[in-house]
Amino acid sequence: MKYVSTFFTQSFLIYLIFLYQNTFAQKVEVSFDKKDKTVLENIRNSGIDLNGHWEGTITQGHWAGKPEFENPADMFTVELKQKGNMVTGKFVCNARFKNNMGRLYYEKEFTGVFDGKTLHYKDIKVTDYMCTYTGGRRLETCMKESDLDFFIKDGDYHLEGAWKGYGHQSGTTCTPGEIMLKKVNPEEEEENKPVTFAVNYIAKRLQDVVIKRQIVKKIKGRKIGEGKKATVKSQYITLEVFDHKRNDGDIISLYYNGRWILKNHKLDKNKHIVDVFIQKDTDQPNYLILYAHNLGEVPPNTAAIVVDDGQKRQQFVLNADLRESDIIYFDLEE
Repeated sequence: MKYVSTFFTQSFLIYLIFLYQNTFAQKVEVSFDKKDKTVLENIRNSGIDLNGHWEGTITQGHWAGKPEFENPADMFTVELKQKGNMVTGKFVCNARFKNNMGRLYYEKEFTGVFDGKTLHYKDIKVTDYMCTYTGGRRLETCMKESDLDFFIKDGDYHLEGAWKGYGHQSGTTCTPGEIMLKKVNPEEEEENKPVTFAVNYIAKRLQDVVIKRQIVKKIKGRKIGEGKKATVKSQYITLEVFDHKRNDGDIISLYYNGRWILKNHKLDKNKHIVDVFIQKDTDQPNYLILYAHNLGEVPPNTAAIVVDDGQKRQQFVLNADLRESDIIYFDLEE
């Protein structure tokens, strides 16, 4: 399904796109000019330090059917790192859609070149993704590029400019917009203590599980069974969970790649749907764990899981009790 995000207040580097007319655009290539020694020396002597936490607003042109978010000002954290004229960065988005329509999570990396006046900015990859939006499936973020003008106002650093881009899955053209960023005062940053670029998010999330040699051994002290394997052809997959037998009061949680993507959910015939991202080039496995909170009327706790990679649908039945959890491991077919 094809949807786009709304205006994001106090947000940076994340926009859902409207995939219109099924017209695929050619992905934008950015060629950063090589800076000579004089420019680099000017940057060093200028005292401009882009390192740190930034906040801001990203706008996007109008389109019909935009989903809306709760508390857009608290959706994510962003950090910039500068070394000479080179800039890198990462943001983490953790947002809720309005009217209890689900959640959105992203991790995204970007790079750029700063010449003292302009930051030539470019998104390079999405590194993690999870969406439970009930209004549609497989929402996309825009892979943006922009020439952001640098200026100082009232002692604060600002970066502003128009952006254009394409959908991170399909390559379809995004409706363009504006980026307006402001560097957070270090004293305010220390007081508010936001999550920063230096945090190892995956390691922090993995505190609930024990993994040895690519095998998940335990979750919250419970053993993990041998489990099942699902081979998929896309990094972006949809998971559907439901009770395939009679409703007997089973309550479950789902744990995917270090994150609880569903908590204390009472199973019934209705499918709960989550879009997730298969990690590549990692020493950690891709997996989904069924964690039981009760045994229902008929033990054990049983759930049907449908794995949809856009080309085929595979159904698995997982069983769990209060001492052991079940698991699916995912292999990405190249």
